[in-house]
Amino acid sequence: MITKIKGAQEKLQKAKWHLFHAKGELSQIEKKMRATNREIHFTEEAQTLIKKVAIETQEQLRYHLSELVSTAMATILPEDIAYTFQIKFLDRRGAVECEFSLKRGEAERGVFSAGGGVVDIVATALRFSVLMLSKNRRVIILDEPFRNLSRNWHSLASEFIKEVSTELGIQVILVTHSNELIEASESVIEVSSDGTQSWIEDSNAN
Repeated sequence: MITKIKGAQEKLQKAKWHLFHAKGELSQIEKKMRATNREIHFTEEAQTLIKKVAIETQEQLRYHLSELVSTAMATILPEDIAYTFQIKFLDRRGAVECEFSLKRGEAERGVFSAGGGVVDIVATALRFSVLMLSKNRRVIILDEPFRNLSRNWHSLASEFIKEVSTELGIQVILVTHSNELIEASESVIEVSSDGTQSWIEDSNAN
């Protein structure tokens, strides 16, 4: 009988020891869980902040880029064929993609479906917009920027470039065969087809 009691006491002591050990492990696990929960909370807050900043940045980019392009089209093209330039930021497969489109009234279409002249205006205005985001020296080289645009609107395109250049403090170096674009330039360097003759003409002196 005494032997059975001693055996039961030993089992009880072992059970107490296992219970004590289990409580210690449980306490460590609870500490780790609390630390993990804090990390999750901080991570969620960081993700929320990053998402908020990203959305604000996208909105600023959307406004900055679309405003100048829309202004360019409104300045150069007649009102009945001018578009409003739109930018959409789309989340696809975990990455943010930028999509351009044109809108007139309720109709919306892709940029490249609107014709070469419109594409020329969009491309030129976007180059000015992107340059404004850079901290580098504001110099832009445009090589035949409106080659696909009707000559009827070259004088308006020239006025747009001159106005943007003046207001934004951008030096424009323009390569063109368009007389309308040449006439609006402050100075002109003319090069013959064989490249052997060139001279500088100050248009302001006329």
